[in-house]
Amino acid sequence: MRCESHTNENQCAGPICLVQVWGGKSYFGDFHYCQKAIEEGQRDAETTGVSVKVIQNELQSNIPSLTSKTSYTRQNQQAKTQQRVTPRAVTSSPQRILASETKMTPSNQALSISNEEFKLMRDLIYNRFGINLSEQKRGLLVTRLSKYVRQAQMTSFKEYYEHLLADRSGKELVTLAEMISTNHTYFFRESEHFDFMRKTALPDVLNQIRSNGPLDLRVWCAAASSGEEPYGLIINLMEHLGVEYSSWQAGLLATDISQRALATATAGVYDAERVHRIPVALRNRYFTKHGNDQWQVKAEVRNEVVFRRFNLMNQQFPFKQPFHLIFCRNVMIYFDQQTVQALVRRMYEHTAPGGYLFIGKSESLGRIQNPYAYVEPAIYRKI
Repeated sequence: MRCESHTNENQCAGPICLVQVWGGKSYFGDFHYCQKAIEEGQRDAETTGVSVKVIQNELQSNIPSLTSKTSYTRQNQQAKTQQRVTPRAVTSSPQRILASETKMTPSNQALSISNEEFKLMRDLIYNRFGINLSEQKRGLLVTRLSKYVRQAQMTSFKEYYEHLLADRSGKELVTLAEMISTNHTYFFRESEHFDFMRKTALPDVLNQIRSNGPLDLRVWCAAASSGEEPYGLIINLMEHLGVEYSSWQAGLLATDISQRALATATAGVYDAERVHRIPVALRNRYFTKHGNDQWQVKAEVRNEVVFRRFNLMNQQFPFKQPFHLIFCRNVMIYFDQQTVQALVRRMYEHTAPGGYLFIGKSESLGRIQNPYAYVEPAIYRKI
C-alpha cells in the first residue's frame, strides 16, 4: 500500500504520510497508509516512544468511499483503543504557558541558569513553539525544567539545550512542550462566545451552507487543552441543530501541543468539580456517571470530536478545506506581534468566506494588519 500521492515507496515521507480520514471528509488528506509509512511509524514507536496509531481496518484494505459519517464513526471508535498517529516531530498547538509555579522540594531544587543559557532556551522555545518568554518568566522556566534536567543526570541548562538539539527523534522536544504547558480551562469558559456562536455565528454559516451546497460544517478548536472547550463547542452545535444534526457532515477537529492534555481530552473523563458549571440538563444529556465522583462525555459525543497534535507554528497548514468556525482562544497572548501576524494570516487562509474566528477575551488583533473584519471584542469574520 502506498500514499496515492507517491508513485513509489522511495518517495514516501514515512510517518508524515500517515493520514486520517474522518466522517467522510479529510482534514489531512484522503489517501491510504503506504507500507513504508507504516513500517517506519512502527519502528519509531518501538525505538523512540513516539506513539503511532495504526488502524487495522485501513492496513488490511483500501479505505472505502465514506458516505456515512455514522458507519465510519463506529470504525473510528474501535480504532481509538489502539495507538495514536503522530509525526516524529512536534505537531501540535501552543497552550497556556507557565501559568503557575511548581512547589520546590529537596529532590527537585531548581538549577541556576546563566544569561547565556536563558537566551538559548528562550530562543529555542520561541523558534519551535512561537512562545515569547520575557525576563520575568526566567524563574518560572527554571522551576518547570529543573527536576527533569536533574533526573536526566544533566548538570546544567547548557547541557540540556545541547541534548535537545542532538535528539533526532523529536521526543525531547515533545517532553519540553509538555513541561512548559499549563492547560487551565473549564467548560463553557468565556460563555459570551458560546452565546454568540449559538445565536449569531451558527445561523449565519448554516444558512450560507444550505444555500451553497452539501451540508458540510467544519469547526476547528486550535487549543483543545484537556477537552473542555471542544466538548462544549460540539454540545453547543448539537443543541442548536437538534434532530437535524444527523443530516449534517458536522463534527469538530481539536488540536493542541500537549499529548498529555490530549490523552485526557480523548478519554473525556472529568472530576465532578470540573463539570459543576454545566447546567444539569446538559450534563445529564451529554455525560454519564463514571465511578463515584467522575463524569464521562458520552461516546456519541466523543465520536464527533477528532483530537490531534498540531503545531500552530507550522508555516503551512495541511487542511484540505477551509473552516467555518475557528476557536483559537487564550493562546496568542503568549506570542509576540510578528508571530501573531503570521498565525492570523494562516488561519485567515483556512477560513471559509463568511466564517468566524474567536480569540480569547484578553487578546486583541488591534496592533497587527488583521485581514478579518471586526465583529465585537475577541470575535472576527472573514468577509
